[in-house]
Amino acid sequence: STRLYLSGERADQVAGLCAGTALDAAVLGDDPTAASAMKMVFAAWTKGSAALLLALRETARNYGVDEALVAQWSDSLPELPARSEQARASAAAKGWRWTGEMTEIAATFAAAGQPDGFHRAAAAVFADYPRPETG
Repeated sequence: STRLYLSGERADQVAGLCAGTALDAAVLGDDPTAASAMKMVFAAWTKGSAALLLALRETARNYGVDEALVAQWSDSLPELPARSEQARASAAAKGWRWTGEMTEIAATFAAAGQPDGFHRAAAAVFADYPRPETG
């Protein structure tokens, strides 16, 4: 199913319209900004951690230690080799779309008094993935 976060004074009403469908509506309360904030912090982790993995692998390749890094991950964090490959495949397919989203996440962090540099850097990582040709 797909989860839709809702917030604001009519969130419960909208959630009721989704009852019994494939859309899982989760109400976060009356604050009209809560659903947007939830989307930002969730994507900050999912896509932000993917950007970190991509940057790590590219840096390791640049220094000739990519195989050693993957071997270390296999020993100590066995989920990371596959996760880094999944991040590469996802970024190749749609990473170009995430550049703007990372910039918005950076602004969300800054507005909350948190450092925004990581997600600005993530935007730069995803900017290296070209938009696919359409035609």
